[in-house]
Amino acid sequence: MKQRTVRAAAAAAVAAAIIVLVLVSFVWRGVVRDSEESGAGTFLMYVEDVFYIHGKGVVVTGKVERGEVRAGDSLDILAGKDTPAIHLECRGVEAFRTVLDVAVAGDYVGILVSPVEKEDVRPDMQLVAAGAGWSSLPNTNTAVPAQP
Repeated sequence: MKQRTVRAAAAAAVAAAIIVLVLVSFVWRGVVRDSEESGAGTFLMYVEDVFYIHGKGVVVTGKVERGEVRAGDSLDILAGKDTPAIHLECRGVEAFRTVLDVAVAGDYVGILVSPVEKEDVRPDMQLVAAGAGWSSLPNTNTAVPAQP
């Protein structure tokens, strides 16, 4: 009888250890995936569209490719290698009508920026962390053609 109790206790201990290992592996995968998706590196977003919202200002939309951005961050818009960067401030970040504290790699967002006019920003531009410049882009050999 004692032997059955010992076997049952041993089986329960092995089952508990397996469950713990499975849970730890799921948590670890989540941690690794989150760190990979955080897009280590400086902030980069390709501008997909530009809007003017009355009462708020200019909003640029796109997918955050790398890094993260928060309200108050200093940003640059890059138009072409022969064109100086436009220095901006992020005044707010929204995703699908939800105000975000921070946008990370993979998020599709609208970023409220100032001081800039809608006509100064085009969908072929890149929004980067201030001072990052062209070296922060994945392919720095190709300049984005400036449009009139």
